[in-house]
Amino acid sequence: MFNKKFDRNKIKEIHFVYGAIAARNFVYPISKSLKNKSKIFYQPINKSDIFKSSNVQKLPNWVNTKILLSWKIFLVIPSFFYLSYLVIKYKNATFVLHTSTYATIPLFITFLFRVKNRIYFNHGFANIGSQGITRLVLYFLEILNILLSTKVITVSPSQLRFLKNNIISKLTPIKSTKPGSCCGILKSKIIDRKSLNYKIKKLKDNNSDFIITYIGRPHNRKGYPLIIEIFNNIVKLHPKQKFLLQVVGINPKLLKREISEFSFRKNIKTIGYTNNVFKYLRNSYIVILPSQREGFGYALLEGAASGNALICFDIIGPDSLIKNNFNGLTIQKDTSAFDFAKRVVELVKDKENLIKMIINARKTSFQFEQKNVIKSIRDILKDTL
Repeated sequence: MFNKKFDRNKIKEIHFVYGAIAARNFVYPISKSLKNKSKIFYQPINKSDIFKSSNVQKLPNWVNTKILLSWKIFLVIPSFFYLSYLVIKYKNATFVLHTSTYATIPLFITFLFRVKNRIYFNHGFANIGSQGITRLVLYFLEILNILLSTKVITVSPSQLRFLKNNIISKLTPIKSTKPGSCCGILKSKIIDRKSLNYKIKKLKDNNSDFIITYIGRPHNRKGYPLIIEIFNNIVKLHPKQKFLLQVVGINPKLLKREISEFSFRKNIKTIGYTNNVFKYLRNSYIVILPSQREGFGYALLEGAASGNALICFDIIGPDSLIKNNFNGLTIQKDTSAFDFAKRVVELVKDKENLIKMIINARKTSFQFEQKNVIKSIRDILKDTL
């Protein structure tokens, strides 16, 4: 816990981020590593979006600096002045601005007031994996963010390698966290060997439910509702096995409407948002994340740490974690829901191979231990403090 009493003049690092969940799960561990020398400001998604901790401050509910949040666009001008006040107040600090569509306006304000260290922490390049006009818009947004910053941090070494010869990589120094992800995972969250052995024993028992987990948000790019279609086909392709799909992060009311016409709706457990995702992941055997694009895919790391084989499309970003046929499966991006389900069922039937992947996924998660990832971030930022 941070020291509740702090002097503004001692603050060396300021973080701006969108949403209490991102502030709590991804930014707080980074900020905490500087103890009482760092402060987080987060823009709430709604009035109930709360994260209370010392050195963490919720911006007023009316503040909007998120590009593309069109219904609040009229609030951009007063928000601009409010954030300008905060930037002036902490002008001598290093400013770390998180995520592609949220960072632009804060970056511009810090640029305008000549803040010396302006760090764009993008959580993945949003243009990679996008299509059509969206890809073009996000590409130019990334260029703008990079030009406004003095240094860029991303969360996937594979995305950085992909951009090696792109103009984006020539504008401002870009570094990736190592070996990837925004903040890594606490060692205490990784399933212990005894619990893993018990889990494997249950998996060998054909009478128990085969549990699959999806963690995401209700957006097409996050693989929703594609995951429902995939699961429908899994159930049909392997009727002898009783399946259960745990859906985490989707409003239960929305999900119930989505599956109301399906006969397999009793095979879906709606969880919504939870602060303890590991409680559910430790009961499942596979995490499926059929996203169209991901910066890294943190849900996959949570799944690996809990002893799950990982399955996603073959996209740039998650490939920093998931290795095909080692700790999971990567499936060609244009694969249909039916063919995706076939690959899942093949793995479910091949228990020996699945168990190997589960064990390897857990082993892989140790590489992403939080202290290692945070150290790589601190190494990148050491000349800014």
